[in-house]
Amino acid sequence: MNTLFNDLRFAFRQLRRAPGFTLTAVFTLALGLGASSAIFCLMDGLWLHPMQVPHPGELVRIFSTTTQDQEGAFNYSDYQTLAQRANAFQGGSAGLVALGGRGSLMAKPDVAA
Repeated sequence: MNTLFNDLRFAFRQLRRAPGFTLTAVFTLALGLGASSAIFCLMDGLWLHPMQVPHPGELVRIFSTTTQDQEGAFNYSDYQTLAQRANAFQGGSAGLVALGGRGSLMAKPDVAA
């Protein structure tokens, strides 16, 4: 334990002797920690928690792929046709639509809630 305190005192003495290096090291550490925590907060909010919608178990994803379009994108006329013919999407919130690419992720609903 005594050697740890001696090492810490030596490190602080060296940092005091080189203020430019100390400032650069502290700034770099602060920038790295800030960026890491910002990225974690973003990932935590987007992917680690369920979506804040009234009934997350009722969310569906629909893809349309053809030989010409492998990405599964809808055009507006396809959406209108689907909306007119599909009776499974009728209800109070049937007009809610979210768009995203085929590779986009959706969080799994929290089954414990």
